[in-house]
Amino acid sequence: MADRLRTAVESLVLSVLPELRYLGVWDYTVVSATAGSPVTIEATSNDPAMPPISGVPLRPGPDGGTAVPLPGAVVAVAFANPFNARTRRPYVVSLDPSALPASATIDATLQVNIGPTAAVTEIGKVPLPLASGPATVAAVSGLGAATSPSSLSDATAWTLVGAACTALAAIPAVSAAAAALGAAAAACGNSSSAATASSAAALAAGAAAATAIPTVTVLGGP
Repeated sequence: MADRLRTAVESLVLSVLPELRYLGVWDYTVVSATAGSPVTIEATSNDPAMPPISGVPLRPGPDGGTAVPLPGAVVAVAFANPFNARTRRPYVVSLDPSALPASATIDATLQVNIGPTAAVTEIGKVPLPLASGPATVAAVSGLGAATSPSSLSDATAWTLVGAACTALAAIPAVSAAAAALGAAAAACGNSSSAATASSAAALAAGAAAATAIPTVTVLGGP
């Protein structure tokens, strides 16, 4: 009895003030999404009482992040200016927490910082391991100076430097790169040649720089 009375009252109120239904937050299922700036979606309501929507822009998050949801994902939709049919417009409150988007972007006008104080920064699969920044530049510059044909002639050192380069190219194996560079520097240091000694110093500098390279952990490998 109480349920029938409630339903009757709700129907009566909505017949007089149909705009009230636009005060809520409704689940909509994405039909299609168009990437761009902004991302826009077309979706249908999971409740037949609400109209379908199209061309609805997704607002960036406070971190500048945007995402392109997959068709079939459920999004939460609310309506701005609910009592004015002329200016009423839908907007997406949140994306489906149980479904990853097709793509995601984080952007900013000046700079994007990811984990500036984190002990470890992890990302998913990437084509190659990553390293960047001044320490990387210093390490590679040290290798370049040390492996100049005019300054390095010891065959053993050449072999070790080649191994160092291979390891450096496989960053985040920075510890292996540093170890190989150190071994190359030691091999060069066993020679009495002044040029080779200079190479040893350059390689030692490269090894020191390599140990300081901030690494990115690659989950799952390439």
